[in-house]
Amino acid sequence: MSGGSQRKQGITGFVILAVLAIIVLSANQFTQGLGNEDIVYEDQIFGSGQGYKGEIVLELILEGENFKGIKAIEFHDTSQVFNEVLTTIEKDLLKGIPLEEIEVITGATATYYGIIEALEEGFAQLNK
Repeated sequence: MSGGSQRKQGITGFVILAVLAIIVLSANQFTQGLGNEDIVYEDQIFGSGQGYKGEIVLELILEGENFKGIKAIEFHDTSQVFNEVLTTIEKDLLKGIPLEEIEVITGATATYYGIIEALEEGFAQLNK
């Protein structure tokens, strides 16, 4: 086999592995988001809400009963917008600002309300 042929096979193999990895990660993200409403898995608390382009599923990150952050499990809104809104809300919560006092983020209102809805559901489970 020539060097060019081996290189082509190596690149092809790498592309196949990359595509398989993407498929597995996508399938995992999809299945994690299914049916998470009102589910509590030991230390995991999930909440869901309706965003601009579909369902938003979030996990509350806890240390004991203390809120430490938010993990996005599923969302369909534009990544950049979603991440900006989520980060802003998370920072406000970590500063101790109550959920109902966090200001609406203009230009991303549906995403904001979907995240708030998911967080309200998650915090309701935490407070049971």
